[in-house]
Amino acid sequence: MLDYCIMNIRDVDEETIRYYTSIMSSERQKAIQQYPSETDRIRSVIGEMATRKLLSKHTCMPEKDILLRVGKNGKPLAKNINLEFNVSHSENYILCAVSESPLGADIETLREYDYLPVLRFFSPRERAYILEPASDESKKLARFFEVWTFKEAYVKKHAKTIASINESDFFDSKIQKYILKQQNYIATIVI
Repeated sequence: MLDYCIMNIRDVDEETIRYYTSIMSSERQKAIQQYPSETDRIRSVIGEMATRKLLSKHTCMPEKDILLRVGKNGKPLAKNINLEFNVSHSENYILCAVSESPLGADIETLREYDYLPVLRFFSPRERAYILEPASDESKKLARFFEVWTFKEAYVKKHAKTIASINESDFFDSKIQKYILKQQNYIATIVI
């Protein structure tokens, strides 16, 4: 079983944000208040909202009764539920994925980005794929984010740090991945 949702933070009203903040643990509320920007605080609340909605959908447990905590290397866990989940955000988009097995998820908004310095963390095949001639630079950029979101999701699945990003290879057929492409973003879920 794999389920996911992608939300735009602009589509969530203030009343909903207040409600989901109110059902968080006091520790989580305090942590969110320490974030430097209001947008970061809103992203965190909506990420938790998406998590609670998906976990509730698959367990029939009321959203307010779901106990969330942070595990190894910041990987989120539910104390009282036997499901795995992962959350990612980029600009206005939030991705939450839920599965019965370990998973990682990453989303990136398509935007200008100087990806050339990062390519040193990629395999020769991945670099060739990204740099393959294209009619315009946006196609190369989309290929970069496709591989990058895969690598991030892989690292998150295994609760590793970003330093281990070169351990994964986009073209490894043994790694099960789902790539979600839209006009404004690319997301990948690794299970």
